[in-house]
Amino acid sequence: MDAISYFFVTLITHNLLLAVPVLLLGLFLGWLIWARRSQINVSNANSNKPAPKQGDADTTKLQSQLEACKKARLGLQSDLDASELKVKELTADLAKATDAADKAAAQSADTDNALTAKVAALTGGLGLASGDLDGVSSKVSTLQAELDAAQSALTTCQNDLSTCQSDLSTCQNDLGTCQSDLGASQADLSSCNTALSAAQSDLEAAQNAATTAPASEPTPSDTDDEFTVNETEEEKAELRQKNLQFFAADLESGRLKDDEKYGLVYTETLEQDEQDDLTRIKGVAKVLNKTLNDYGVFKYRQIALWTPQICDDFSD
Repeated sequence: MDAISYFFVTLITHNLLLAVPVLLLGLFLGWLIWARRSQINVSNANSNKPAPKQGDADTTKLQSQLEACKKARLGLQSDLDASELKVKELTADLAKATDAADKAAAQSADTDNALTAKVAALTGGLGLASGDLDGVSSKVSTLQAELDAAQSALTTCQNDLSTCQSDLSTCQNDLGTCQSDLGASQADLSSCNTALSAAQSDLEAAQNAATTAPASEPTPSDTDDEFTVNETEEEKAELRQKNLQFFAADLESGRLKDDEKYGLVYTETLEQDEQDDLTRIKGVAKVLNKTLNDYGVFKYRQIALWTPQICDDFSD
């Protein structure tokens, strides 16, 4: 392929060399025509005769052709130089390709020898590997059997674990139920203890009131709508110590305070079910009941702890 390219390049180059003399000959003839026309123009100028118009047109045309020929010559010269440069480049590429082909042939021979030796080595190694493969196959079979046994044991363990987890979940649910029942039982027991303590305190207060009440005054009963309690100052002081235990929780929480002027009074309005009906006390009507509530008095026990001074303060 490179030889064919070289042939065509050489042919084009020779044709260009033949065209140069022809071009030069044309240029020479053009110059002669131009010189002749110039002489004619000079002669016409000397004789004061106008130059024929057709000659001027021919001269201009020849000059244009001459300029075109010059440009064509320059273009052909550039093409000739480029062609020579291309021929040199192709020659250099051909030399490089030849060297590369020689080197590739040498490397191919070396590679063939190396591959032959490697194939021989691999053939020997394959024979050894075949023997080792038989031993490895036997070991793989043994390991596969052991793996199957281990998987069977693992499946059994997983089933046992699932059973244990199910039992544990059941036990946890039972424990939660038991804890809920225990909490409810404890709450009921606490409520019973609180109710029992309140009942005992009420019983003691009622007994003390019944013991210290004058014979002429009626005692509270389920059928009475109102009652009064008259006690001495010493008895109230003793009753105060006993009833303070009943108000201990409210005093500690801050709902109840010990006022120096009005005794034990609540700092907040109690719920309706926590209030005693103070109108059952003789002389206490709805208006006075509301006044007592405004001061923080809601229970009989608060009034039972009043001293004569507190009574006077409330009367004022």
